[in-house]
Amino acid sequence: MRTTTFSKLPTVIILSVLLIAGLSGKSWAQENKPYCGGPELSLSDPGFFEKRIACAKWSMGLEGGYAIKLWGRNNFDMFQVLPSVTFPISGPKGRSWWRGVWEYKMEGVFGFMVNHDNRIEAGFSPLGVKYNFIGDGRFVPYTELLMGAVYLDAPRNRQGSHFNFIESFTVGTQYFVTKDLAMLVSVRFRHLSDAGIDEPNQGFNSGHLMFGVTYYR
Repeated sequence: MRTTTFSKLPTVIILSVLLIAGLSGKSWAQENKPYCGGPELSLSDPGFFEKRIACAKWSMGLEGGYAIKLWGRNNFDMFQVLPSVTFPISGPKGRSWWRGVWEYKMEGVFGFMVNHDNRIEAGFSPLGVKYNFIGDGRFVPYTELLMGAVYLDAPRNRQGSHFNFIESFTVGTQYFVTKDLAMLVSVRFRHLSDAGIDEPNQGFNSGHLMFGVTYYR
């Protein structure tokens, strides 16, 4: 099955969002010194976590969870581990409930296909953006888009090429247990396909439930 317009759509969306976020990051690079160099806030102050995320040098995350087939013919149920690193690329944007901070995100991908003798998946998503919806409390909802590639050790009669592209969309929330450490839970939709490199290219559309932790530096 060749790549369809639908399978190309997430890539177009991700590249468009990366361009927008990059333009935001350029202005943020010029503005962050006065914003981040202001008075130090305490945990109870409104805006503390907004400033914590926007002014972080970087953050590191680790997520683990399970992925199941949503639709399609392939069924590669997986247990996954996803290490990541993010960098703020904007100051606070917007107002009201949608006020937030953009981050650039890169993510490693490691998984085991539990219904295929624990065959592996390993790869990297170097193109990603995360938008944190900042309120006054410790809960920080977010959405993110990621794009990358993986080696998928699936049977060749199920997926023709071991080299596959992935695009994912995630909705989740973080809860800061300290000023530097946040716990998170998220749900994710992911599309996997070899973009017609080899046949069969049935792809894999999956839903993921993930739990993890993020440390801000």
